[in-house]
Amino acid sequence: MFNCILTMLSAVSAIASAISAVLMYMQTVKINKFYVNKTYHSKIFDDFLIYKLPIARQDIKFDDEGKLINTQSFVDELSNLRNNSLFYKYKSKEFYNDIKKQTQEIEDYVMNLGNEKTDKEEQSSKLIIINEKTERLYETISNNAF
Repeated sequence: MFNCILTMLSAVSAIASAISAVLMYMQTVKINKFYVNKTYHSKIFDDFLIYKLPIARQDIKFDDEGKLINTQSFVDELSNLRNNSLFYKYKSKEFYNDIKKQTQEIEDYVMNLGNEKTDKEEQSSKLIIINEKTERLYETISNNAF
């Protein structure tokens, strides 16, 4: 009877050890996958979010005629951001589509302001809208840092 109990305890211990090993392996795989995805995300977006977009954005202003000027660098960086994020078209299509939609929306808005005259009273609100759209893009990218 005592040998039977020892055998059962030994079997339960072996099963628990096996389950623990499998769970540890699964957790390690999950952590490694997270860090690989984080590395991809960082390589794709860090330069744009930290340097390129803010530097290009700071040059945008209205001229004396009320047209938005110095927008080409900003629009180019938005386009480059979209192109560099093509990886996510295959990894996370919804995320890629969000980036694509938002960058195109900002580009269109900025380019349209460059083609029309804006009253002095409206200029600051138009710049605020550009900032808000850009902040939403940043938020979308930051929230999907896998």
